[in-house]
Amino acid sequence: MKALTHKQPTIQVVTLDGRPKGYRLARKVVAQIAEKWGISAEEVCGPKRFRHYVACRAEIAHVLRDKLNLSLLEIAHVMNRDHTTILHHLGRLGSRSGSGL
Repeated sequence: MKALTHKQPTIQVVTLDGRPKGYRLARKVVAQIAEKWGISAEEVCGPKRFRHYVACRAEIAHVLRDKLNLSLLEIAHVMNRDHTTILHHLGRLGSRSGSGL
């Protein structure tokens, strides 16, 4: 006999183009911070793992979380990453400043 599993439906607020609410603003933030670091927004969201890119991604994740109040999944969607990677970035930056999550 199989055990019944009940999955909670997830509700996500989306815009008319199907993207999460705040997506456009988040992409603008990504572009501005990437420009500050001398990297294109496409490179920041790409697969490269150079220290410079990772540090930029950590700053972006921190700003999106603190200023725009986006969830880990929303930030991950904007940056083409997994939510656990975003959690790592937030913890990493927090441990350097001593503030934590």
